[in-house]
Amino acid sequence: MTGNPNQDQEIMNMPEMEEESLEIEDIQKIAESQTPAQIAMRRSHIEKMETLMAQLEKDYDAYKAMEEKINQAAQDLTTLKNWYFSPEWLLDYALDEAGAYDGLDRGVLSEDGLYNLFLDYSQLGTDLARASVKLTEPEDKVVEADD
Repeated sequence: MTGNPNQDQEIMNMPEMEEESLEIEDIQKIAESQTPAQIAMRRSHIEKMETLMAQLEKDYDAYKAMEEKINQAAQDLTTLKNWYFSPEWLLDYALDEAGAYDGLDRGVLSEDGLYNLFLDYSQLGTDLARASVKLTEPEDKVVEADD
């Protein structure tokens, strides 16, 4: 294990089991034998990883804010669904048919409008659940980002 770029690349591409068998001394030997060009490549790699970390930290705050909005949306959807599936909605629908709510925005009394809204949120929930799995369950194989 010298500073040979091919050998070093092989080390970086080793299957996980073989990587675990590397001793710290082996890594130290590789580090000590790095050429200035190899160190420059590693520095560039560290800069990329630092950029990824900074972006992920920034995004985390946005995701936490989104989580709060999602929790509020879930409460609002529950309120709307409880009303829609109650006799109260039917009463409001009948009153609207009789003209009692003329002049009001009353899209909420549209069965298709509510149904589509509920389906849209259901699909969004499914999509977000799938996306969240990617954060909580790492893939079997770590894929390095394109250079």
